[in-house]
Amino acid sequence: MRDLAQRGFLVDRRMHDVIRHAGLVHLMAEEPLRFRTLCATMDRYYKDLGRASEALYARLLAGSTTSPQEIRKLVESSLQAGDVRGADEIVAAAQDAPLSPDTRWLVELAKSDIALASGALERAASRLEPILDAAEQNQDRIALLEQRIAALSQGGDATSQTTIRLVLCLYRHRAPDAGQLDELMTLASNLQRQYLSDLATDAYTTARMWAQTLDNHQAEGRALRGLGDLARLRDDYPAAGHAYHQARDLATQLDDRWGLAAALLGLGDVALERRDLPSSERHYVRARDLFKQIGARRGQASALLGLGRVMQRRGDLVAAETYYHDALALYKQLDDRLGQATTLRSLGNLALSRRDPPKARDYYTWALNWSRQIDDHSGEAYALMGRAQAAMMNTNIREARVDARDSLTLFIAMTNRDMECELYKLLARIAEGEHHSHEAASYLEQANRVCADEPKRTPRVHDTSTGGRLIVAVELP
Repeated sequence: MRDLAQRGFLVDRRMHDVIRHAGLVHLMAEEPLRFRTLCATMDRYYKDLGRASEALYARLLAGSTTSPQEIRKLVESSLQAGDVRGADEIVAAAQDAPLSPDTRWLVELAKSDIALASGALERAASRLEPILDAAEQNQDRIALLEQRIAALSQGGDATSQTTIRLVLCLYRHRAPDAGQLDELMTLASNLQRQYLSDLATDAYTTARMWAQTLDNHQAEGRALRGLGDLARLRDDYPAAGHAYHQARDLATQLDDRWGLAAALLGLGDVALERRDLPSSERHYVRARDLFKQIGARRGQASALLGLGRVMQRRGDLVAAETYYHDALALYKQLDDRLGQATTLRSLGNLALSRRDPPKARDYYTWALNWSRQIDDHSGEAYALMGRAQAAMMNTNIREARVDARDSLTLFIAMTNRDMECELYKLLARIAEGEHHSHEAASYLEQANRVCADEPKRTPRVHDTSTGGRLIVAVELP
């Protein structure tokens, strides 16, 4: 066994792992003094050969105290020299030996460094995830992690969801800071516009905790409204209503008329989704009046748009049209293309309700053009779907098929399973109109499959969005 153990070192540990470890364990247990002497000899031997990983392994096995900084320095030296394999061997050597918690943490960090040096950005990010929580409030560790995440962002991985999760985790581990709170709120808003609901919820939740700690009540109200918007996107109307009510109460205490109007707008949306039209109208009217008092034309337009939808649900199409046109006029004054596109789609829906497909098609086409100009794929998908319905009503089956397919492609890309299911059903009706029964049956089968998967779906994207499709820019805290 003594000979096996010695040979296990001398042949660069190429011996089978089971045999090598059996020899080492036996020698360690039966002849500890000889074992330590052997390790010291091997340490000198490998140092002379310039083979750092084997020397480190010998010292670790001998129970020598090896500082985390030493391992970190060895890995960094290898990576700076372009020796990724050597760095990997050092980590492997350390991995096999008993280590202190601090040293073990740095070994795990080194694995991410090696993946980053190899260009495997996603693997580097995923290796950082489990050690982020272990960093706790250790600011030295946080600083090291910030460097790695910055390197990931510079390496072209700034929009990776894994990298964004790491950034959010860093925010949770840092002490609240007023300047960084603004950055966190911006990140949360961008994630919301990207329909990354879970990440946005995480960001707003952290932002709210920071705002409470910093006594920044306006930021807390903004975070609550963001959480309400995201809950509504998940169809979780009780949670949305609770968040909006908290935001409303906070704005009332602060005499923040804009914050109050924005919270009322959210409450109006929740009431509308719940078909509580009297409450919805009351909230929208109050929001409209408050926005008008403070000269917030965009908010006023949003409230008018909501009132138009309330009137359309009630069947008062004349009043609905008036509200829609009033909203459209304000959006035109502001040169708000997204607002114009959203309102034009509502006017298209109204024309469909009146069985006026040519007028509906015109509205949807105008909305489609605006959506494409501002790269709003959600608005584009809804405009195409509306135009397909108008073409069906006008018996223009060929145009209906083209628009419906284009709309379906966009909804699939956005993982909007609600609308994907509806588009398959629409395509089935189109196929039936062309007497293609087999094709219609195929579309219905796909609709049933998507609808059956509905509990597993991602949050749906409503046709009431107030933001375009933006690229998330990750800023380090």
